[in-house]
Amino acid sequence: MRTFDKACADLMYKTDELERKRARLFPTNNLKITDEVNTTSILLSSLCAIKEFRETFFKIIGVNTITNKTAKLHAYSEIIPNKKQDRPDGLIFLTTGSAQNVDYSFFFEVKTKGKLEKEQIEKYLQKAKECKVDYLITISNDYVTTPSMTPVKELKTRKNLFHFSWKHIATILQNVIDNGIADIDQVFIAKELLAYLDNHPDIKHFSRMHETWYDDVREIAATAPNKFTPKKKFDAILNNVCYSWLQEAKDISLKLQKEYNKNINISFDSKDISNLAKRIDCYRKSLETEKILKTDIIVEQLNPKYFKSAKDRCFSISLNFNNREFCNEIKLPAFTGKSNKVQITEIIRLFDKLQIGEEDKICIEPIIKGNKSLGSVSFKQLKERKDFDGKPYEVFDMKFFVKNDIKQFVISMKHDIDSNSFYSPTKVIEKIDSVAAAFFKNIINPLCK
Repeated sequence: MRTFDKACADLMYKTDELERKRARLFPTNNLKITDEVNTTSILLSSLCAIKEFRETFFKIIGVNTITNKTAKLHAYSEIIPNKKQDRPDGLIFLTTGSAQNVDYSFFFEVKTKGKLEKEQIEKYLQKAKECKVDYLITISNDYVTTPSMTPVKELKTRKNLFHFSWKHIATILQNVIDNGIADIDQVFIAKELLAYLDNHPDIKHFSRMHETWYDDVREIAATAPNKFTPKKKFDAILNNVCYSWLQEAKDISLKLQKEYNKNINISFDSKDISNLAKRIDCYRKSLETEKILKTDIIVEQLNPKYFKSAKDRCFSISLNFNNREFCNEIKLPAFTGKSNKVQITEIIRLFDKLQIGEEDKICIEPIIKGNKSLGSVSFKQLKERKDFDGKPYEVFDMKFFVKNDIKQFVISMKHDIDSNSFYSPTKVIEKIDSVAAAFFKNIINPLCK
């Protein structure tokens, strides 16, 4: 018997070199297999094959009968014998019971390149109605806050329409694999599908703001808050910037969810659940009044020991057009029954216990009653003062330490983006992504249970 490494060496290969030659169930070096028709067929057949994947996917859109013991999926591609432009890319029937009657049916419209078109989607919604198909599910590289939203603007109706980005689907699949798939053969299929999606030449993360980002951001930077007039001039500017931010925020949440296997979702008003225009309007308000874009991201696994209320289990990302600053922050509730001085010692002890990294970049800001800040200092500075004389609280304004009224700590990581990168539609995303990833790794993930 030989070790695997020895067997590779006998072939004059290193193990990782031979790994690149591994036979794939869905090879991505074949251009034909990565076209839209084949990509659709691979995805739909994999939903049929992998129990935990299909259950997770369809439960997201509220189809709970997918978990019935008798539930089966039947997938088809290019099913309407008509002109190509008149047919959706795929169809799935969900059947249940001993008679295997159809509970739900779904059209799929898929784009690996290009954009979903309004006229086409409206045509397919009408076709679904005529054929008594319950839902239309669209998939593309466009990002939306929730699957109930659509990136297609000004549709006559959004009823029975759902949308997923390709990276959302890959994230769902990664989480399903991480959480465990019962059947070992289905594990193999799931990993092969994930490799296919991750290496597909046309499936991409959000890596570029809209085309006019450079000019639009300069206009916003040069305009005072509440002075975005004439409306006709700024409508397109603000809408484009807000939609780019919406997509970037969603992509950040999906990257973090995939890497850390956490339940991570964008926080939003329930009134905006299926309305992209209203979501953009919410961003516009803060951009017009404060010149700041901000998104709250919910992390369900934040430890209830520190975050007793579910509403506190979130962190925020924000982009400030006044000073070109990107900021991540989380509000950590104060420790119960402790004096202000002890509160400071306790947070140092907690962060040491959690082995918080990036000590010079993580800032701690105590907030007392009345939402008054005691100032923001780096975790490194607090530790150094504690090691120096055991009085880390003295780095703050001591006149406010007479009461025991610290109610929370704002923990933040900020980054000043140079003007070159801030105005670049690609470099600004690279900066934002790297800081958000560092903040999650060093603060959010350690604070999870």
